[in-house]
Amino acid sequence: MMPLYSYSRIGCFSNCRLQYKFRYVEKPDIVKPTGIEAFMGSMVHDSLEQCYRLAGMQKLLTLEELLALYQRLWKENKPDTLKIVKKELSEKDYYETGYEALIKYYKRYQPFDQEIVLGLEKRIMIELDDSGQYKMVGFIDRLTRDDAGRIRIHDYKTNSNLPTQEEIDREPQLALYQLAVEKMWPDQGPVELVWHFVRFDTPLVSIRDMGQLDKLRYDYMGKIDEIEAAVELGNFPATESALCNWCDFVEICPAKGGSGGVKSDQIEIKLPPADQCLKLVDEFLDLDQKKKDVDKRRDEIKQILISGGIMGTNKFFPGSGGRGLNVSLQKSNKLPGKSADAEKYDQITELVKGSGMYEEFSTVDMRSLQKAFDGGKLPTDIRGQLSQFSSEVIVSAVRIKKNPA
Repeated sequence: MMPLYSYSRIGCFSNCRLQYKFRYVEKPDIVKPTGIEAFMGSMVHDSLEQCYRLAGMQKLLTLEELLALYQRLWKENKPDTLKIVKKELSEKDYYETGYEALIKYYKRYQPFDQEIVLGLEKRIMIELDDSGQYKMVGFIDRLTRDDAGRIRIHDYKTNSNLPTQEEIDREPQLALYQLAVEKMWPDQGPVELVWHFVRFDTPLVSIRDMGQLDKLRYDYMGKIDEIEAAVELGNFPATESALCNWCDFVEICPAKGGSGGVKSDQIEIKLPPADQCLKLVDEFLDLDQKKKDVDKRRDEIKQILISGGIMGTNKFFPGSGGRGLNVSLQKSNKLPGKSADAEKYDQITELVKGSGMYEEFSTVDMRSLQKAFDGGKLPTDIRGQLSQFSSEVIVSAVRIKKNPA
């Protein structure tokens, strides 16, 4: 099955195929410091999201409250290491840049009621073809409708450069989002794409016609085909550019003198003679098939043991040699993740954010939320509301254990 692509994932491949290989294929276990530009942008974005969310609940933040929120988010979310490429600038410089940008934005748009907000950080699915083979996922910073019925897709940018109108009319990201929005509301009026360049107190607006959207659709299907072919062929050359300074993998990039992810203390592997290679490959394939057969039989035995169990029980079956199997069978209410049910996930996200628990489960991290849900650590009213999204599943486990004394 083709993976679910995003604008940033495709952009990564376009910038440097080797970076794509590291980020999405090999995923080497290295420390990746957070870039200061990305962190500052996230904190500005999160501050504005909370500002609009509270405004929708008739709670208008004062400018002082918005700036205090930004300060708190910066302090609480700052990672251990921030990567600052521009050595002439400091963390304080970036913090103050975001601070001043929020002041400008607040003065222009408060009381934040110019349009009806249809969604904040809204997850969308972009289907590039009718068959649903080519799919992309995205998150809209803010989706609105004005009094004239026009839908607007808003995006906050903290770029240090202000693009021209000609450049913004070629920007693909929000136009891709438009494909999903028009499918969600096919009878609405025209869609406007709005980039808010907050450092310059400047919004730039672009409108795309059907011909431009169709061309974009086919362009991105072609880009996905190119990525799929590169993955199949292992074709990931490095592309050196000024962006290398901001790359998470610059330390291991061979184009920059790195090891390509291989630790320097590892010994170079020398291949054996061809006839021995053939035997090793055949042996590996034979073992792989045996492993599949063993796994299949193991699952069959597991199902036989589970099928005879009683719900709510935890039973030990002794075997030979001092070990046995512990078989448990329990009912559990499972909350859906993004891939299982996107619509329910979005509803859960809105519920969690609206309940004041967003900072604790801010991704929303379904694993942490599920743990709190199971452990009775959520407020009773919130747990009750979340229960409507859960579905009953059977949780079973078969584990090898020593015989109890």
